Amino acid sequence: MAFGFTLATFINFYYYEIYKTNIDIFIFGLKDDNTQAILSIIFKDYPLLILFFCAVVFTAFCVWLNTKILRLKLPTFNVKLPMILSLLLIFLALYVLALRGHFSYVAMKAGNYRFSKIESFNSLALNPLMSFSFALRDYQKDTLDLKPANMERLEELSKIFPLFSTTPKNDFALKNPPHIMVNLMESFGTQNPNRSL
Repeated sequence: MAFGFTLATFINFYYYEIYKTNIDIFIFGLKDDNTQAILSIIFKDYPLLILFFCAVVFTAFCVWLNTKILRLKLPTFNVKLPMILSLLLIFLALYVLALRGHFSYVAMKAGNYRFSKIESFNSLALNPLMSFSFALRDYQKDTLDLKPANMERLEELSKIFPLFSTTPKNDFALKNPPHIMVNLMESFGTQNPNRSL
């Protein structure tokens, strides 16, 4: 567990360095886009061997510390097993309630962890595993099968809002080619399978 958490922390750190946000749906680009090209960039630009070595060293330290703690001779208490189990269940219930919050509303949303105008503070509220779970939930919602577009409705809308249009010929621009290029890119948005065209 220490090894996995350490690697997750390293991934979260470098992900934040690149995108200035916690782990989000873009992490699945590693799977969906050109995986080989992305991995070659990661291996070239990031100190993976050093990070792996640090994770192994930290894991060894955790194992050593746990064995030291487990070998400590603690005073024994005369408490029966049913009492220990009852206290453990009560503590577990209180712990879950403290983490979850009130059950009358949905508290476990990524947006609820925003408490500051400073984005770097907001990124500290979510640990890497929580960020990944929110990203996975968004990715699963986003990859649902979409219904095909209603072509008749599309033709109706294209009469009101022309989807494809061409500017008229511009003789001045042909004689004086522009030296500024505008690249219009698609904005990021999630698919909504309940919305139809």
